[in-house]
Amino acid sequence: MADADFWRDLSAQFRALPDDDGDFAIEWRVHAGEKEVRWKPFGTADTWGQFKVLAAFAGSALNPEVGNFETWLSLLKDAIPGRNTRSVRRYNSDETTLNFTEGFIPHPCAASALRCRVLEAKARGYKTGSIDTRSLFSAEAIKRIDRAKRKADEFTLEAQASIDRNGINPAGRKAKKKEHAGRLKSAEFIVRALHVEYSRLGLSDCEYEICINGEIESLWYLLKLHNSERLLLESKYSTQAELHVEQPAKPALTEKKIDDSPLLTVSQFEQLYSQMDFDCDTLAGLVRLHVRNVYRHRFGYAEPRPKNIRAYEKVFSKALNRQITLDSNSFKWPPLE
Repeated sequence: MADADFWRDLSAQFRALPDDDGDFAIEWRVHAGEKEVRWKPFGTADTWGQFKVLAAFAGSALNPEVGNFETWLSLLKDAIPGRNTRSVRRYNSDETTLNFTEGFIPHPCAASALRCRVLEAKARGYKTGSIDTRSLFSAEAIKRIDRAKRKADEFTLEAQASIDRNGINPAGRKAKKKEHAGRLKSAEFIVRALHVEYSRLGLSDCEYEICINGEIESLWYLLKLHNSERLLLESKYSTQAELHVEQPAKPALTEKKIDDSPLLTVSQFEQLYSQMDFDCDTLAGLVRLHVRNVYRHRFGYAEPRPKNIRAYEKVFSKALNRQITLDSNSFKWPPLE
């Protein structure tokens, strides 16, 4: 197996290849009962020739004995999202049928550069899970994503708690609608976190698109979202985040600076709550509100009354041992962009 430096250099060479303005792609087909994969490139012959040379180089590194450019293409084929694959049954004029599976590899140069980066990370001993592009993340990025996933779970839990509190039939249409809305909000929260983390890696636009679409497809399947919702998420997060250093805001009346990482773009109230050692039920008792109202304040569904804001200030100031000042804007979440 080649070392990390080999894959790093090969990634740069793949990235330098022309992409024919996005027209370069590779179609593949496997007929029923056969193992042979038939490849059909789209684009200029010059781009295909340059790509084949590097692909053969990469395939030989993967398998020194029998590796060739088809070895590399097979790796790309298996890594692309499942929706790029379909099963076809074609009826011939002589009443026979032809069954085959076909698909396509979009942006082969970018996909190859990304795959080389993943292999480089693996060669350096970085851990990877079911989505291997996450091996590109640092340990701190993985922790931030895990925090986002834990917070996202609260949306589905809140939906279930709402069903239980209101005595809604769990098998009814209204309950199913609430549960689905919770799953969709959970998925978007996670995608927003991944959107920022992938944007920090310095990927090309095509490499970023491959990564984020793979993550969205995984969540689409896992959380049983509608196909239209998957397309909406892909459209909303199709471009990388513009990460920049903002000018420091006017200091608040606090002694400890609140973590304002761009990953968890949440309300000030939610940032403070994350530093607490108690849950929503306990907080509801301390501010003398129903737990449902506390959830609504946490996630920006409702704006608390002035007396409730003062109650939150008192509880947070005592728990954090510093003066906390809140206003109505402290409960508003930034828009999902």
